[in-house]
This record gives sequence, structure tokens and C-alpha cells, in this order.
Amino acid sequence: MRMEPGNESYIARDATQRNEEGDVSADVDAELRRALRLNPADSTVLRELGLREELSGNPAEAERDLLRAVAVDRTFRPSWALATFYARTGQDGKLRLAVERCFEIIEPRIAGGRAVAPEPLFELCWNRNLPVPRGTWLSVSYVGYLMRQQRVDAIAGVLPDALKQAASVPEYETLLELCDFLVRSERMEPAIAIWNQLVDRGFVHSTLLDPGSTRLIADPDFNFPVFDQAFGWKVLREQGTFVSSVTHLLSFELTGKEPEHFELLAKTIPAKPGQTYRLKWKIEIPRMEADGVTDDGLSLRISGRSGDPVAVCPLQMPGEGCLVNTPPNADYLRMAVRYDRPLGSVRMEGVVKISGFAVELPQ
Repeated sequence: MRMEPGNESYIARDATQRNEEGDVSADVDAELRRALRLNPADSTVLRELGLREELSGNPAEAERDLLRAVAVDRTFRPSWALATFYARTGQDGKLRLAVERCFEIIEPRIAGGRAVAPEPLFELCWNRNLPVPRGTWLSVSYVGYLMRQQRVDAIAGVLPDALKQAASVPEYETLLELCDFLVRSERMEPAIAIWNQLVDRGFVHSTLLDPGSTRLIADPDFNFPVFDQAFGWKVLREQGTFVSSVTHLLSFELTGKEPEHFELLAKTIPAKPGQTYRLKWKIEIPRMEADGVTDDGLSLRISGRSGDPVAVCPLQMPGEGCLVNTPPNADYLRMAVRYDRPLGSVRMEGVVKISGFAVELPQ
């Protein structure tokens, strides 16, 4: 600054830094005004002046400076500063117009990330009951924001627009995360809509779901790589077990050092409330007949919304399958393959091969 006393950028940066460090002295105001005289189009200086005027109890002067910042700089930050000023001062009519302008000019994603994170804008709209525009690139970001804020009930209303607008890998990743969140939140209908769209677009390699038919199990034949999100297969790895997969088959090797009670495999499956299903599968299990114990300890356990079992069937059972009655208040079931060491037996040792799950409606 001594070498170039007329360099506006140095003066502005010095004043801005002092302001951010909490310097409320008149010297900072004078320095900002000097920088502004040298460059009347410096929107950062105008924003700083506006905020200082507001803190000094001069809202009219603050609004004047912020409006000048918006006039000379049509990017997002000056408009956002004006919108938050109107929010703090309770000027709801002007706030709505300022927020609409923010949505019109907020920058989309650019190389390396977003120019501006939209979450604070979403939060302001949510807190002040202002609408978020539909039909823009922000739709997927908005449902992601609602998910992170645990605002489950609001997601259903904006989800169709997000599904329509999603067109890139990062947006598909957000939708898959949202699908997983909705499954865990027991919101099956929107979760299924997301899952089916991601399958249709080739982002998720699995099969479509339709609770109105018997298409309840995503990838029932293990045709695709196993992954543990949303309606995918969840392989639960425990000490003493090893898992491998090939097309149409999932193998679990138990070494005899596994826990006495644990789950090998689990999945959430959508279902119709009050419906009876027959589950079938193919299984290869080493026989256990030591000391007269014939129970291998492996079972298929089906539970409802409460977590209580609605059906428990030996994994190695006759071909008629396992009958399951969906509780009247449940639109999904949790299916798990469990191992529970039978009393009087040693831990199981060998390879368990599972394949070919199917759902039927009993006659």
C-alpha cells in the first residue's frame, strides 16, 4: 500500500480483512469509502459497507449500498447479501423478490464443484416459507438438501421434478443416496420410484421392482455385482467368514471360527400389506451330523415393520418354499439369512452357496 497508495484493490483487501477481524473503528469505514471512490464498481466493498451500516443501525444506508452492489455486479453474492439483509430486517415483500433473483442467477455446477452452494438459499426459503423454483438444475440439489435435513415429508412433493431433471453421474449418486435414505425411513413408494428410474437409466445394475406383482426382490438371481444400498443385497461380513460371488451365485465360506449368532445376508423387499407370498431359493449346504445333531443352524428370517419375525424357515428346506404373510400395516419386509449355532453342536464349517430367489403368490 505504501508503494502503490492509489491501488484500490490493496486498500479494499486491507479494509475487508480488518472488517472480518471485527475492527469497528471509523478508519475502516473511511478506507472502504476511499476504495469505493477509486473503483465505484467494487461490489465487495459495497457489500462490506452495507453490512457495517446495518450493524451501526442505519438500515436505509445499508440497503442503498447493497442495492448499488447488485446494480454493478450481477453475480450471485451481491444478490444473496441483499436477500439476507431483507430477511434480517423483516422486509418480506422485498425478500421474496430478492430470493427470486437469487434463483435466476445462481451459478450451476462448474469444473471443480459449484460456484455457489445453494443450501443456504434453500434454508432461507424453508424458514421463510418461500417456494423453490421447479424445473431447474437445482431440483436434485433441493431433494438432497431435504434429505440431509431429515425433512422426509417434504421430499415426495419435489421428487418427480428431481427425477425428471437428473442427467449426470453426481445427480444420480444423490438420488441413490436419497433412495437409501427413504428405505431406511420406511418410505417405500418414493424409494421404489427412484430405484426403478436409476435401473432404467443404467446407473444401478439390478432389476425393476413392482410391489403390485411378484417383482419384490431386486436382482433375485445375483446377476449383478452385490452392493449394499437401498434395495441391494447387504452382505454382512463377520470374522471367520469369507464371501465370493459369481454370476447367479453367492458363496459364504464358514471357517468354524465365526460368531455363534450372526446374519450372512440381508435385504429390504417391498410388499403389499396383508398379502401372502411364497419365497423360494436354491441352496447348497454341507451336511452336519456330528453327535447326532442334524440342524445346520441356517435359516431365512422375515420380519415386518416392528422388527418381530413374521416367518422363520430353515434355509435347507423342502421345495415348497417359505410362506410369508405381510402384516396389515407393512409395505415392506426385511429378509435375512441367519446362522445360529444349534445347542450341542460345533460351529459350522464349509461353503454355503445361495442362488435363485423367487417370489410366488400361493394358489
